[in-house]
Amino acid sequence: MLARFVRQSLNHESKWSTVLTGNLQASSVVFIPQCNAGSGMKGSTKNRSRGPRKFHRGVRVIEGDYVHPGYLLARMVRIYRWMPGANVVVGRKMRLVAKCSGTVRFTKEVYVPGPETPDAEIAKKMVKGAVMYKTFINVVPERDIGRFKYIESV
Repeated sequence: MLARFVRQSLNHESKWSTVLTGNLQASSVVFIPQCNAGSGMKGSTKNRSRGPRKFHRGVRVIEGDYVHPGYLLARMVRIYRWMPGANVVVGRKMRLVAKCSGTVRFTKEVYVPGPETPDAEIAKKMVKGAVMYKTFINVVPERDIGRFKYIESV
């Protein structure tokens, strides 16, 4: 009878778990109570937002990295922290994207803002003769060794 009860409880899921150790005797059967979910507070099924979406901004590469065309170099929000240099274009949403394959180089260069840019207001307040420096991200293309361009025949 005890063996039949143990076999039934192992085959069917019930509110009580049965743990067997050693021989099938009355002292070897241990009952562990298991509580299932009943009534009470239920969870919400709506996917509510948990605040504003994070802007994953910043530089994606370091100096000396090798990149391919279309590779994302940096992402900015609201202001240009890094300027596009040689072989780099500004994509949508202020992203800097590589135009060709090559090595990434960062340079500090003199920056002359346009007349209608926000940096022009800052430049007007600067002392006469002072210059603005900005960080430019450049992609130096790889050299074509062993590839020659046909110019003309002799």
